[in-house]
Amino acid sequence: EFLQWLKKNHRPNKPEESFPPLSCDALTNWGQSSRDSKEHNDRVREATNILINKVVPEFAATFVQRTPRQLRDIQVSEELHRNGINVRHMGLVRFMIRDTDDSSVAAKDRL
Repeated sequence: EFLQWLKKNHRPNKPEESFPPLSCDALTNWGQSSRDSKEHNDRVREATNILINKVVPEFAATFVQRTPRQLRDIQVSEELHRNGINVRHMGLVRFMIRDTDDSSVAAKDRL
């Protein structure tokens, strides 16, 4: 859902499509003087909410379902990015994996 939302609202599928990007000045003092600051701030909050409450939990749930071999062979940073998750959120993914069985422990160790 997050990737679809991001593509729809912020990432052009084709060069001729133009979607407004997330502002790097959103939620900062630099962005406060912009007449669009509320819109920029709202977009960043919405993207963050979707990422933390939907994308990361879904990724964590599928990550633990991998076999030990799949976990061993995976490039974690690439897999995170492929799912729209920055590596800085790896700790959040790890936090969302509960130590309920051997596969969840193995997945958590891989992160």
